[in-house]
Amino acid sequence: FGDGPAVRRDEEFRAYVTIALAGGLLIAASLWIGQQVAAGAAVRSGLFQAVSIMTTTGFAVGDYTLWPPLAQAVLFLLMFVGGSAGSTAGGPKVIRILIALKHGLGEMRRLLHPRVVRVVRIGGAPLPATVFAAVTAFLFVYMTTWFVSIVVLGALGVPLADAMVAAISALGNIGPGFGAIGPTETFFDFSPAVKLYLALLMLVGRLEMLSVFVLFQPEFWDRRPKRRV
Repeated sequence: FGDGPAVRRDEEFRAYVTIALAGGLLIAASLWIGQQVAAGAAVRSGLFQAVSIMTTTGFAVGDYTLWPPLAQAVLFLLMFVGGSAGSTAGGPKVIRILIALKHGLGEMRRLLHPRVVRVVRIGGAPLPATVFAAVTAFLFVYMTTWFVSIVVLGALGVPLADAMVAAISALGNIGPGFGAIGPTETFFDFSPAVKLYLALLMLVGRLEMLSVFVLFQPEFWDRRPKRRV
């Protein structure tokens, strides 16, 4: 109980809970209104599935591909969130989403008030420009990898909708997705080439991407001593 107030003050924790609750309740409302599911069962299913997708644990409460479009759309968006920093969950992580959101809102306010000096803070501490640069670079590389993977999977014969979901599912180490890899399906029907590429995506996503892509930089392999001027 002594750590309770500290946990409540943690912005990433509050953002994580807010996203999970908002997503779960949206799904519950969609089930309750669209499929006349009992309120209690709708809330239980919605919250469970939202948390499962965000934590990338791979569990499914049922065949959510049969749920209303709103519920499926919310689950698809949650695939781009992931868990908290330092956790074993996949995805971009909530802290990066939070920093990017604060930075974006700050830039919009700067357009309205160009002379105002605003300092973006997380947990009361100001964030240096290097943090914004690192977060922006990671999110750019993450989304670019997803876009490129859709093209690669399409070239390997995977339909567009399945390629979009399979790419983000593998990149975030989520497990189930939609369509051909829904919660009641498996990756069995994919060709060996597709399975190999998805396995590589899982490794890239698990190793935080930038640490993998740096291996393709020539400077990383150049062990010759640098001459100082």
